[in-house]
Amino acid sequence: MDDKLVNYGEKLKELCTIITGIFDDLKSKGKISEEEYIKHTELKKKFLDEDVK
Repeated sequence: MDDKLVNYGEKLKELCTIITGIFDDLKSKGKISEEEYIKHTELKKKFLDEDVK
């Protein structure tokens, strides 16, 4: 069971990285505002900074 939890954690990290990259791209192209960027990436970046246990 622990292995499954770690595997899900790793998959969530990968997903957060992909989503954050998409928002980085949208912001750099001027398609979303700085405020929207922060709103949508704040929690994802917080999750990425924490270790999945």
